[in-house]
Amino acid sequence: GVEVALTPKSLSASPFTVEAGGTRLTGAFQLDDYLERGRLNAELRAAGADLAELIHMAQAFGVSSEGVSGEGNVTVDLKVRGPVKNADALDLSGTAALTGVTLRVPALAKPLQVAKANVMFRENSVVMENASASIGPLSLAGRVAVRNFSAPQVEFALESERINPDELKGLMAEAKGDA
Repeated sequence: GVEVALTPKSLSASPFTVEAGGTRLTGAFQLDDYLERGRLNAELRAAGADLAELIHMAQAFGVSSEGVSGEGNVTVDLKVRGPVKNADALDLSGTAALTGVTLRVPALAKPLQVAKANVMFRENSVVMENASASIGPLSLAGRVAVRNFSAPQVEFALESERINPDELKGLMAEAKGDA
C-alpha cells in the first residue's frame, strides 16, 4: 500500500508502486507548503511500461488528458522539483525512452508514430533526440526541444526525405470553436 503522511505544512508519500496490467510505476513525493505556494519534490520511474496504461494511471490521479490515447513502450526516470503553481520554475531532471509508440492527441489529425526516441528532462525543458517518427505520410528523424512550458519555445532539427506542403496542411486538426 501507499503510506501518505499529512501535516499542516506538508503532504508526502513514501516510495510506492502502482500497477496496471504489465505496467509498474514506482515513485515518491513530498509537497511542502501545500496550502500556500506548494513546493513539490517527486520521483517517478517505469521500465518497459505500456503508454496506454500510463495514460490511464495519470487520469486516475487527476491529470487532464482529454482526447489523448496511445500505446507503445515507455521507460522513464523523472525527478520534478519546484513550485507547483509556476511551471516555468519547475526543475525537471531525468530520461525516458520511447519505442514503438503511437500517440493520438486532439491537435493532430493523424496519430504520431514514434519508432524510437531518447528523451532528456532538464530544468524546464524536454529534449527528444535520435527520434525516428512519422505522422501520416511524413517521416521525420532528428531532434526536438521544448523550453518554457508556460510560453513554449520549440526548436526543431529534423530531416525528411520528402515533404509535400499540401499533405502538411492535413496533419493538424481543425480548431473547434464557435463561429
